[in-house]
Amino acid sequence: YLSSNRPGGKGNDDIYHVRALQPIQPIVEIKGTVVDAVFFNRIPNAIVIISNEQGNKVAEVRTDSEGLYNARLTVGKKYSIHVSEPNYTPLMQQVSTQDGMPELELKHALKKDIEIPIVCTIKDKRTGLLLSGVKMSIVERKTGQKSTSDPT
Repeated sequence: YLSSNRPGGKGNDDIYHVRALQPIQPIVEIKGTVVDAVFFNRIPNAIVIISNEQGNKVAEVRTDSEGLYNARLTVGKKYSIHVSEPNYTPLMQQVSTQDGMPELELKHALKKDIEIPIVCTIKDKRTGLLLSGVKMSIVERKTGQKSTSDPT
């Protein structure tokens, strides 16, 4: 129902019956902040991708100059939020709107990527002499990503 006191009605406050053309889906307003995990500085221009349980993207936004973003999601569902920014390790967070609260505040803390130079010498085990032309591979345990050096 809708109430209106516009001119041309039948009285002071007229009551109208309104029928929705489609079922109205209740929504949750997501208010998010993206910060640096160590210094807690807000990170502007970070990419925030929200996907449903089937993995389909339902929203993609960027944080503003204050590291803030807003999104609207359907009540009663589960979502994955993927936050990324160059020079930071991407973050994945699971969120549920099943409790029906009209607003959900989230804080995402991204860890800065750290480059650590590796300097080493490679020697022959038997002779103890330095080896040249050796190709070295480093494998990251979490992802299995392989980095290979050029022979020196």
